[in-house]
Amino acid sequence: MRTIKTKFKSDIYDLGSAKLTSVHKILNIIRKKMSLDKLKIKKKKINFKKSSKKKLKANMVKVSKTFNWSPKLNINEGIEKIFSNQKK
Repeated sequence: MRTIKTKFKSDIYDLGSAKLTSVHKILNIIRKKMSLDKLKIKKKKINFKKSSKKKLKANMVKVSKTFNWSPKLNINEGIEKIFSNQKK
């Protein structure tokens, strides 16, 4: 990891695709990428507290306004890039 000197103060920014993607979908993409087609991933029902959020999505407004940034890859392309970088 590298540090970048910038005029911006340090802060916390959400990064993501700004689209809802289930953990199950991400696991299935990785499973296929790793040629683990025979591996079955079971969905398990989770009993959330009433106050808990069942779905989370990155809020891209702050990072978009501050850095004029938006994601260039979808979830499939991002996972593909991770795997291709691991091969190097």
